[in-house]
Amino acid sequence: MKNILFIPCNKLIVLGLMVLLIMVLLPGCSSSGANRRGKLSDAMGKASDKHEGDRKTNTEPSPGWESEEDVEQETVPAKPAGKARVKTASPPDSGVAANRPKVEEATPAGKDTAIDSVLARPSWFSLSFGKALTTQDGFAGLNQLDFTLGGYISQQWRGEMIAGVGYAPVKEGSELRNSLEDNVIILSIGAASKYYFTPQHTFLGNYFLVGLNLNVMLWQYKNSIEADVYDENGNVTGTEEIDSDGLGGLDIYLGMGFNLAQTRHFQLGIEAVPGILLWGFQTREGFDNDVFKPAVYAKLKVVINFRK
Repeated sequence: MKNILFIPCNKLIVLGLMVLLIMVLLPGCSSSGANRRGKLSDAMGKASDKHEGDRKTNTEPSPGWESEEDVEQETVPAKPAGKARVKTASPPDSGVAANRPKVEEATPAGKDTAIDSVLARPSWFSLSFGKALTTQDGFAGLNQLDFTLGGYISQQWRGEMIAGVGYAPVKEGSELRNSLEDNVIILSIGAASKYYFTPQHTFLGNYFLVGLNLNVMLWQYKNSIEADVYDENGNVTGTEEIDSDGLGGLDIYLGMGFNLAQTRHFQLGIEAVPGILLWGFQTREGFDNDVFKPAVYAKLKVVINFRK
């Protein structure tokens, strides 16, 4: 039974790390954006329906890094020769110590290690949907769908791994609406911890939760913009047409949850979750983020948990 549970958990961890790596690298995946700097507000303005004239953004090459050939290697002075240390052989051990059998530290048969004990506990699969109000300029709220795998670390603590997808409706008539083709998509992956104030066997339950997500926000420009392409030496090699972009960020939150029904194999509850969104400094196309400022939100979620 342990081996059956151990394999899916390992696969989940590997999959989670792969998705996490992809999300971290996604904002910098653009081949030309890495060598370009400009303002995101300028790019948004040039993509707007209200803009008249050419749609080429104002950019400059990123500060170049010195190559290894340009960096002089500091010479490390050689240490003065000293007296060589003579390693003396230790006297032979007595026959009692030499003949003493080696005792291997092994886990007694039938007993679980700490990791085995955690992995052997039943895993809970969760599906949740939440809607939120936010102070983010241009957003008419947040909508999020999360898939979760977790388990009880102790009688009261529960850990969870979360993968989600959401979207932010853009306000009609806002500057953001004039520049973007559609709503903003937000992909996320993270972890959360829950502390239950009530025993698992009670029908009703309540808990405190705290979590952290890595987000990637993606959008489509309403009108394609143009930007210069620079080589590693800062020389313009051409222009590029850009119709989409992305930005990484963090989602830090805490909240309270209440299970309306709590049985051995099923839980149904709601969560009230306030949090803060922090966005990165640069988009994947090389624009400095001066549009998406830190924003707070208040979210209400419906959570369904089940296990075999």
